[in-house]
Amino acid sequence: RLTGGDLRTVAYHELGHALVGYLVDGPDPVLVSTIPTGNSLGRTFFEEDARVVATREQMLGRAARVLGGRAAEEVAL
Repeated sequence: RLTGGDLRTVAYHELGHALVGYLVDGPDPVLVSTIPTGNSLGRTFFEEDARVVATREQMLGRAARVLGGRAAEEVAL
């Protein structure tokens, strides 16, 4: 069971993924969830990206999205 503080941490983390995903080159976020599923405490879902080959900017955007969750925790908490 997650406590209030844990839920807040997960919410900031997932919001970080979504915010960075919105700002970088790549698919936009479409859903953010703080409901635990499997081995994940929350999830951020992005639009489908049908492109097979990614540009340099899109690859950097993917890396930034991955790091955005942890960065949001550092800034907010």
